[in-house]
Amino acid sequence: MGIFVEGSDVTERILAERDVRDREAQFRTFAEAMPNHVWTARTDGQLDWFNSRVYQYSGAQPGELDGEAWGAIVHPDDLAGAAARWSESVYTGAPYEAEFRVRRFDGTYRWHLVRAVALADAEGKIGRWLGTNTDIEDQRQTLQRLAESERRFRLSQNAAGIASLELDIASGTVIGSDFFWQLWGLSPRASEHISVLEAIVLPEDRNVRSTEETRQNGTASLKVDYRIRRPDSGEIRWLSRNIEFVHDADGRPVKMFGVVQDVTDRKEAEARQNMLTHELEHRIKNILAMVSAIAAQTLRNADLETAAATFSERLRALSNAHDILTRTRWTAAALGDVVRSAVSPLPAERIAISGPDVSLGPKMALSLALAINELGTNALKYGALSTETGRVTVSWTIEEDATMLWRWSEDGGPPVVPPKRRGFGRFLIERVLAADFHGKVGIEYLPKGVEVILTAPAPGEPAPNRLQ
Repeated sequence: MGIFVEGSDVTERILAERDVRDREAQFRTFAEAMPNHVWTARTDGQLDWFNSRVYQYSGAQPGELDGEAWGAIVHPDDLAGAAARWSESVYTGAPYEAEFRVRRFDGTYRWHLVRAVALADAEGKIGRWLGTNTDIEDQRQTLQRLAESERRFRLSQNAAGIASLELDIASGTVIGSDFFWQLWGLSPRASEHISVLEAIVLPEDRNVRSTEETRQNGTASLKVDYRIRRPDSGEIRWLSRNIEFVHDADGRPVKMFGVVQDVTDRKEAEARQNMLTHELEHRIKNILAMVSAIAAQTLRNADLETAAATFSERLRALSNAHDILTRTRWTAAALGDVVRSAVSPLPAERIAISGPDVSLGPKMALSLALAINELGTNALKYGALSTETGRVTVSWTIEEDATMLWRWSEDGGPPVVPPKRRGFGRFLIERVLAADFHGKVGIEYLPKGVEVILTAPAPGEPAPNRLQ
């Protein structure tokens, strides 16, 4: 009967399809040129294309990773989290971002930052997904090494008792390490205004620390020591602060970086050292003065040989007393120890010693040792110890009125004849010994023998243990 023919103009559709093919070709050319892994996915989340970088990296063949097969090259420990997050993005249309490890062709897993965005038309309808994988393994290792380095640095600072600080000069904001706030007696915090710390410094040291003016003009001392009163305990501590300024392009100070350390122990040690040095100087001067006096008195009216022997004896007595004091670090000496040490060169079987524990200060111990040496030497030459039958009794008591009576008593020696002149021994006993004990001394030349009685206030300190 005939043929019916209908025609329509498809120019726009052909041009549109050609435009899509051209855009697809441009995208794939661009994707192939990128160093990143590039991939696309359908609206249901199934991956449908990868650039050649993915295949080169993974060793997979084209098509082997399509759909959900991409999970085969994800580290097993990371797969569940990565897949769950991808499903959520596909469902909500929100951008996808995750970090997980992807297996390389040699079996090595490297960390990647994976991102994907939905491509939508003008009406907001999602047509497909575009994603990239960026290798961040080196960055992560760098960050990890940096974190480990910071941790080691922080631990070493804490072990050394050092804390770090950063101060923004314009705002006065201080940022410190955790240990920094601990040193200042404050709870951990991100930052604090410098005025809070300035208020903790003792008022006496306010001219030592930095001020707003010295910080702004860069004249603050780079190294200072000052005291603080910790707000948490009220304890006074010494802090040592070292800083460096950071300047802007015009040379104006903009930041202060530094470290702080608690140096209380060092300061106290220095104070003790200064005190000990002063005490040592004082003792040396006293010893030299005493030796000089002994020498002057010994050499005054005696021949050289006799004077040398007497001088040596007196120095020996002084040395023995020093030995006792050294054992107790020059704090005190037991009276009994001083007596026994001083009479040690004499016939011990003819000397009786008795008395309670009494603690003597250094000056008392030295003068008593010298006095006993003089009495003992005199008794050995002229008194009770110069014969076979003579005896010496050394005793001391503490009376009810807190008075100490110390007695040297000789018996059984030759007849006693009072000396015609006043020698060094008598001067030492009557003047020096009495003065050092804040008491008085009486010397009696009795027919039976010499008797010396020291009457003085009882020393108040308990005596140390007797030396064996």
